[in-house]
Amino acid sequence: MSTAATTVSTTDPRDGRTAPTDLTETSAAEVAQLTRAAATAAPALEAFGRVGRARLLRAMAERVEIDLEELVAAAL
Repeated sequence: MSTAATTVSTTDPRDGRTAPTDLTETSAAEVAQLTRAAATAAPALEAFGRVGRARLLRAMAERVEIDLEELVAAAL
């Protein structure tokens, strides 16, 4: 397995231009670690039930709306 970081590029869907980003590709080991963390969190999320998970998603959406301008600026 290579330890060299792979830089991720982005493509503008409007015109097809490709540009570099400051992001790096996620390694297989990182994906495995994140998968284990998600599997560990799953029972707690399941315990919220549908209503609790819906409330959580709404709260997350509200937070995105609050920070929308900053998020859009960061994405450009």
